[in-house]
Amino acid sequence: MISDEKQKEMLNMYIGKEITLFVRYGFKKRIEETQSYKGIFIHYDHYGMIIERNLRENEGKVHDFFPWHNIDCVRVQL
Repeated sequence: MISDEKQKEMLNMYIGKEITLFVRYGFKKRIEETQSYKGIFIHYDHYGMIIERNLRENEGKVHDFFPWHNIDCVRVQL
C-alpha cells in the first residue's frame, strides 16, 4: 500500500515507462510461486497497480491489475 509521499513521487516518475513486475501467488495455500509480467506502468492507487501489456503477437493489449499484497518487486530498467 502506498502511503508515503516520497514513494508516491517515485511511482509517478515511472508512469508510462516499461517495467517488469514480479508477483507472488499461492500465499493462502502456503505455496510460494512468483511470476513476472512486463508492460507499461499506467496507473496505481491504494489498492494496487495497473500495467498495459501485449498478449501474444497480433492478439492485442490488456490492462492487468495487481494488488499490492501480491507484488514482490517492481523493476524499472533505465
